[in-house]
Amino acid sequence: MGWENMRARGRTARGLWDTGDLTAAIAVHAAQLPAAGLVSWLTTVGRDRSGSDDDGGPFGFLCLLVFAPLLLPLLGMLVSVVLTLPAVVSARLAGRRLGGPDPAWRLAGAVATAAGWAAVTTALWHWPFATTAAVLTALGVLPALVSAYVRTRPWTTWGLWWRSSLGCAGLVLLVLAAAIPATVIG
Repeated sequence: MGWENMRARGRTARGLWDTGDLTAAIAVHAAQLPAAGLVSWLTTVGRDRSGSDDDGGPFGFLCLLVFAPLLLPLLGMLVSVVLTLPAVVSARLAGRRLGGPDPAWRLAGAVATAAGWAAVTTALWHWPFATTAAVLTALGVLPALVSAYVRTRPWTTWGLWWRSSLGCAGLVLLVLAAAIPATVIG
């Protein structure tokens, strides 16, 4: 009677998102977040801090080194559920209904999800829409595209996280290589 319809819906829902997508998205977000934090910190380096408290100094840096590896997978999971999950699900739904290449739909899903969250933050906290949408799109595009690629590879979970840590180091070095001359030039 109604069970056949529920089973069909369950198969469709499982086909939209799986644990391979989630694991890949978490690893990619965990690799991106230190570089994003570094960019955020570098944008505040030149600002006037008169009247503000000390930002932690060596003790703050030590806490960051100790707790960041523990927090990155959790933050990666949070960002994956908020940004990548809706992007991939909407991309798969649109791809099934309209056809076309999957990477294009994933890109469109990531941009649409970022715009949706930017609209929410603009309405609630009066953040600038364009800046917020650009930052969220930058954080969401790579995991949405990479999760499809990773699903086709026979990597173990540790292999994926090893590659994520190498990617993290590469992104941080890339940000530093671009930021040091930009900071010196002004």
